[in-house]
Amino acid sequence: MKQVLLISVLALLSVCMLSAGDYRIGTGTSTQNNVPVYGYANYGWSKFFFSEDELAAAGMSDATQVTKIAFQVGNSISNYVMDNQRIYMTHYYNSNYTSSTDGYPAVATYTQVYNGTVTWNGPGWMEIELSTPFNYAGQWGLEI
Repeated sequence: MKQVLLISVLALLSVCMLSAGDYRIGTGTSTQNNVPVYGYANYGWSKFFFSEDELAAAGMSDATQVTKIAFQVGNSISNYVMDNQRIYMTHYYNSNYTSSTDGYPAVATYTQVYNGTVTWNGPGWMEIELSTPFNYAGQWGLEI
């Protein structure tokens, strides 16, 4: 009996230690129609960053492995399939975009974390599980 209880407690402890945290960034009070993509165009790209302060405010101040990202979909889109989607991440060292950093990203300096199909179903949270986790070092921003 004691062994069963001990194994149960150890299993529960292991699961708790392995579970990852969710970090919600932003207040949810604004709407962006073009990020992560503008769905009415045949081709498009976008990039955005979260500053070190925004990440820290969400509780992500130390080194963290990012395994998925999520977007909150506000409309009732259903089964909107986007093939050949790629997601890249990098550490971001600035506090804003300037004329030299607001253009198309230099992909060679980024880590590709996803390449595949994304199917949007809303409303609600849409999660994309990354095929390659990104190791966020902390103390910097994060650009996606």
